Amino acid sequence: MNSINISFGYPEITMIGATALYITGMSIAGHVFFGSSLLIAICRAAISLHKFSEAQKILDNQNHDVKEAIYKAAAAFSSPLGKNVKH
Repeated sequence: MNSINISFGYPEITMIGATALYITGMSIAGHVFFGSSLLIAICRAAISLHKFSEAQKILDNQNHDVKEAIYKAAAAFSSPLGKNVKH
């Protein structure tokens, strides 16, 4: 079962701050907080995507190594095994 990971960090706090600033009429400061909130949230998403991509690459390399080992084992067992053994 997949779980949802909810994080409440700096981008969310600055978004709340931007909302409060908009409500009080400080629109320039609200825009600054809103812009920084979006920028940090996009950077956090990009870092998360990069970590996922790196994990996929490692998993793909491991899968390739396992397949290669299986092919080598199959090739070794398919060759004539007792060429020099006399009965």
